[in-house]
Amino acid sequence: MDSALRGALFFWRGFRLIGKKGVRLYALGPVLISLALFAAAVWFGQDWARDGIDRMVAWVPSWLGFLSGVLTVIYWIGVILIFGYGFVTVSSLLACPFNGLLAEAVERRVAGRSPPDSSFLRTLARTPIVLVQESKKILYYLFWCLPFLVLFITPAAPAAPALWFLFSAWMLALEFSDYPMDNHELSFRQMRKLLSGRKMMALGFGSMVLVCVATPILNVLVVPAGVSGATLMWIEVLSLDLRAQSL
Repeated sequence: MDSALRGALFFWRGFRLIGKKGVRLYALGPVLISLALFAAAVWFGQDWARDGIDRMVAWVPSWLGFLSGVLTVIYWIGVILIFGYGFVTVSSLLACPFNGLLAEAVERRVAGRSPPDSSFLRTLARTPIVLVQESKKILYYLFWCLPFLVLFITPAAPAAPALWFLFSAWMLALEFSDYPMDNHELSFRQMRKLLSGRKMMALGFGSMVLVCVATPILNVLVVPAGVSGATLMWIEVLSLDLRAQSL
């Protein structure tokens, strides 16, 4: 539990950092992208979500009408969790050049160092590599999400939102940790291995991201705060774990 709390605190410390001198300029790009994407998602998605709940309730037989309320709650929890991960993933994908620069700025401010060859041109040149990393994360997500989604249409449906929450939290920890680790040229496999050694901390971090995604105003700041918090986690914990593994 202590590790989960520590992970959550890394995220909140990231929130405080994005307003600091030397960091806030790099946070501006992800914020503007998140704001535009969130506005578009609300505009186009609200009718789709309402239609979905109407269709689901209509599908329930009349003699099971008492389940409509339970199914409605499960449906909205599922929508929020799926939207949360999807929103962060698309925002991060669109803002990936900015996110790498933001992670560098945080490392420079907090640790007094920058990743090797941390020039702007180098960051742009690595954009295709970052996109490949993003593709690997998406494939990993799709591979594991299908079994969890199936739970929503099985007798285990009441437990499905909690399991989906934990899975989404894990994926978000992977999503944001990628930026500081990619700056140090770690592979997706190395990143998963490091975070697997700190599962509770990763779940605490990702859980706090999900909570903030569902919170108005905070949700447009989630991407830069997540990148900053994950960079702190890299500096203070994960980079030390990597060093210990190499001894």
